[in-house]
Amino acid sequence: MPTSSSRREFLKAGAAAVSLSAASYARAAGANDRLHIGIIGCGQRGRDAHMKGIHAHAKAQNVEIIAVADPWSLRREEASALCKEWYGRAAHMFSSYRDLLAVKDLDAVTIASPDHVHTLHLEAAAKAKKDVYCEKPLSLDLDSLKRACDAVKAAGVVCQIGTQVRSMATSTGCRELFQSGILGKVSRIEQVRNNAKPYWYSRLADAAEKDVDWKEFLAGRPMRPFRADVFTAWYGYRDFSDGPVPGYGAHFIDLFNYIVGSTVPTSAVGLAGTFVWKDEHEFTCPDQAQATWIYPEGFMAFTRTDCDAGEL
Repeated sequence: MPTSSSRREFLKAGAAAVSLSAASYARAAGANDRLHIGIIGCGQRGRDAHMKGIHAHAKAQNVEIIAVADPWSLRREEASALCKEWYGRAAHMFSSYRDLLAVKDLDAVTIASPDHVHTLHLEAAAKAKKDVYCEKPLSLDLDSLKRACDAVKAAGVVCQIGTQVRSMATSTGCRELFQSGILGKVSRIEQVRNNAKPYWYSRLADAAEKDVDWKEFLAGRPMRPFRADVFTAWYGYRDFSDGPVPGYGAHFIDLFNYIVGSTVPTSAVGLAGTFVWKDEHEFTCPDQAQATWIYPEGFMAFTRTDCDAGEL
């Protein structure tokens, strides 16, 4: 999104740069001219990528994380304790993003919540006039995607959706190599990623119902009895995630789009299924998936994720 130039930017997760708008600086101006950041989603991505990535530049950029929100009390308490360690005062803690966005003097937020609520949180942040960084994949449906995009445009805030690898020197080098013409005509781009086990198994954890705001997590999805595996390993359930193509493949798609300068595919086809990992968790995302796209620039792109090799 367009914004006026400013003297300060902070880096997220050591890769993507997030520029803050002039409106943010106006709000931050005061006794110490400090930028106040809120974290929506305090799981692994929220703590280890967003919070630690921001804190690495906190002193140089005069940034402080002042509020955290997560439906799981354990995770938001851990996040707040990190702020206490880093800044000498604990962050405000909330189970809902709504309360976080109401915090006075909050300038920007980062969103590391589950996939099914990315657009919900992004739309709300934009309407609250907060600059925002949001994890990919941005949306699971077009209606919420359009609402979130419209809200960002109407608010005029800075918004960035994060993907990995693009900012690495190797990626830039590949782009320059392609643009040199030395590779000639590219007709097919392929990516294959092999895993011994679907990645959502690594997220399984014990969670007590009394410590979880279950309704907040579901966020409009059909009500059901609380299950710790659904809550902690939501990556493996189609109600909350579309599986490995947007989960892993999105990084590949973004990277080759960046390298070759492609636009929007004219056709796509995908196949997926669960062939090995059938157990008591009843995961609904596939352990084997592949997708193919045809691009108007004149090439085919193919991605495959294998998660059915068995335990290693």
